[in-house]
Amino acid sequence: MKKLFLIMALTLGLTTTMQAQITAPAETVSEGKLDAKYLAPIPQDEKGMVYLERTVTLPEGTNTEETFAKLGEWLDRCMKDERIHMAQKMDPDQPNSYLTTINQEMVFSKSLLALDKAECCYLLHASVSGNVITLKMSHISYRYNGDNEKRRMLRRHAEDYIADKVALNKHRDKIYRSYRKFRVKTIDLIDEYVASLKMAFWIK
Repeated sequence: MKKLFLIMALTLGLTTTMQAQITAPAETVSEGKLDAKYLAPIPQDEKGMVYLERTVTLPEGTNTEETFAKLGEWLDRCMKDERIHMAQKMDPDQPNSYLTTINQEMVFSKSLLALDKAECCYLLHASVSGNVITLKMSHISYRYNGDNEKRRMLRRHAEDYIADKVALNKHRDKIYRSYRKFRVKTIDLIDEYVASLKMAFWIK
């Protein structure tokens, strides 16, 4: 009986390793109907680099200096998230803005047998203009080795994993299985920032 159990365990472990391919990672996101936001076009700049951008509108007459100061406090709190391995402030390219480079853990699935995760690296640009706060994620890349921690982690740029021309089928109504979890988790990440920001500013 012990030998049979050992054989079954080794077989399961081998199957799990074979399925975790770098070029076609195993599906770990629910196969249910996708929210339309995951199928919405992801913009690319003049250099072809993908980015995600969201805006939060504050009440009219909001003081810009106070908003900028509060935005900085919110950003400092966000950078204390246990999933963030590294956060470094950069010189912003415009007034009333913050620019931070971030290296963050992105977990797709976790079980007793395997942990499927990636390191997501990106620039987070937070700026204030009038009563509008803009959040922008750019220069996005991933370091990924499937669910095998012994395999060397390879860097993949977002343009090769979540861009519309790569991740979506020709009808733009489905995400290819190989890239689905990256696109979904990345979009969820910026929307998580937005939800946190709205809570900080008491915006519904």
